[in-house]
Amino acid sequence: MSAGIIPATTYVELQVTSHFSVLRGASSPEELFSAAALLGHRAMGLADRGSVAGVVRGWAGQKATGVRMIPGSRVRCCSTPGPEPLGRG
Repeated sequence: MSAGIIPATTYVELQVTSHFSVLRGASSPEELFSAAALLGHRAMGLADRGSVAGVVRGWAGQKATGVRMIPGSRVRCCSTPGPEPLGRG
């Protein structure tokens, strides 16, 4: 293997949150897909909290980088109102 080439990984992160997850994510979907491509990932799951708002921009990131997007959403289902406890989810 030549120097400077990172081998492709078989690991796929399925719960990446973009800046469309308010107060949780910091990077745009395009930035996340660029980083995944630099790390040699073949796919990445984009799962914002309570929304699929990042999927459209994630599609653009997928097309630009060749990293396959696995779209999703993280939905909190409970009968008790209030903020999510720290350290969970």
